[in-house]
Amino acid sequence: NEHYVFSPRHGGYAGQAYLYNCQEPLCEEPNAPVLDFDAELVHGCFVRLTWTAGSGDRTMILYRTDRYPTGYEDGTVVVDIASSPGEHQYFFHTEAPNYMLLYYKAFSLSGLPGGDVPNNSFAECSSADTILTDCQIAVEETSWGAIKKKFE
Repeated sequence: NEHYVFSPRHGGYAGQAYLYNCQEPLCEEPNAPVLDFDAELVHGCFVRLTWTAGSGDRTMILYRTDRYPTGYEDGTVVVDIASSPGEHQYFFHTEAPNYMLLYYKAFSLSGLPGGDVPNNSFAECSSADTILTDCQIAVEETSWGAIKKKFE
């Protein structure tokens, strides 16, 4: 009989004759990642973030201004929201810094009471996007004479 240390579909199993004999993996696999992540500048200075949730029970999105975050503890948290696998979600980043290139990264996390994260989508499995914030207030050009005429 041949025994494989790692199967192509699961984490490592400790098995006997049949590797898929209802045995728990020795190590957990990472969560499936967030998909279709998109950052778009809308309505003044808001960044609309949209995505499809990964297999964890929450999604966390962070940003940095110098590079992509390398993990869920590296960067400024934009949102940390409960999610279900495959759920389409969105969030408006309303306090985005102006005139900056923002590097966003979204992670699929599985949490425990107390805040521990035993399983996540890891940096290489996360979804990322960048956006340049250039927020301008719309103004209407006029003259002092035109304003005075409105009150005559």
